[in-house]
Amino acid sequence: MSGTEAADEVRVRVESHRGAHGGIQVLSISGDLDWAGVQELRGQLPADLAAVLTPDDGPVGTWHAGTSSSSDRAPDPGAELPRLVVVDLAGVDFIDSSGVGTLVALHRRLQRDGRSMALCCVQEQPGHVLATTAVDRLFAVHQHLSDALDVRAPEQRPR
Repeated sequence: MSGTEAADEVRVRVESHRGAHGGIQVLSISGDLDWAGVQELRGQLPADLAAVLTPDDGPVGTWHAGTSSSSDRAPDPGAELPRLVVVDLAGVDFIDSSGVGTLVALHRRLQRDGRSMALCCVQEQPGHVLATTAVDRLFAVHQHLSDALDVRAPEQRPR
């Protein structure tokens, strides 16, 4: 493996936090969220989130909510799922339509399960792509992780 390949490799660090409104799961992602990066990402997600993403039969880079092929990592049915998933993009310098589609699929699945998603630490290129596609309007986007961890539950937000 060359030095360039190692730099592009996607890594996910998972942390759990307890907030006033329930559990919070932080996914800190580093690497490029392009088609290859999304493939690597799927294999590193926690079991409850890995089941969210599976390739669609449509064009390359399209994703839908479904079940993952990683059946060896089935979620524990008795485990309490976090109410909020924060995706920390501090280590992501590049995102393309595959990465955007993955974030949208993750958001839709979490929303369907009564959970929510937020982004934080979005870098320049990913921020531009998310704004251009208006995907940044789907969920809260925070400048810092500490801001994302201090979010009120959706039903508690002032109107």
